Amino acid sequence: RMQVDTQFQGYPLDLGPSYLPGDWFYRELRTLANGATLRTTNPPGAGIVWQDYSYNQYFTEHIAPGLDIRYNCAVTSVDYPSSNQPDLDEIRVECANGQVYFAPYVIVTASLKVLQDNDITFNPPVSSNLINHRPWWPGLKIFFQFANKFYDRSFCPGFPCYNSLGEQLFWDGSVSAPNPNQVPNLLVGYICGNRLDGIPA
Repeated sequence: RMQVDTQFQGYPLDLGPSYLPGDWFYRELRTLANGATLRTTNPPGAGIVWQDYSYNQYFTEHIAPGLDIRYNCAVTSVDYPSSNQPDLDEIRVECANGQVYFAPYVIVTASLKVLQDNDITFNPPVSSNLINHRPWWPGLKIFFQFANKFYDRSFCPGFPCYNSLGEQLFWDGSVSAPNPNQVPNLLVGYICGNRLDGIPA
């Protein structure tokens, strides 16, 4: 979710989410960053978005320095102490490469689709009601560069922006540039669910 492209336009383009969902979220990020000013903009119709910045940069600068991060260690199982595991006094986490870690607490932030596909085994099992209460739609994010700006700040062509079958939103991506009025016209789209029907995989 935090991958970034810097080649297409010369400034960071989040390949995952690029917006901040509200003032409360901005305040939380600032708190985690010890009050640092975050490079965002709030153009009409676009909400709060990063400007010449990205979630990846935020994480690298403000979160990662205090963490012991292990790469290439895809988690495959999480075992909690329980009556059927009396010898286990901490949570056991195992990775695909065979590495095992123990911890008093574990926070799992895997996507809903990973949980629905049972890519991680939990013992005791996680209630299926928690992870199967809704489908997880396939989706994509797409970037277009045009000679002329013929589009609004944000719009949803052909369908409602959101319903029970899918969602979509297109917006003026140039607002994330360091100087939005001095860059090529960039249109960004997010499409998922039935909005992808007819688009080749």
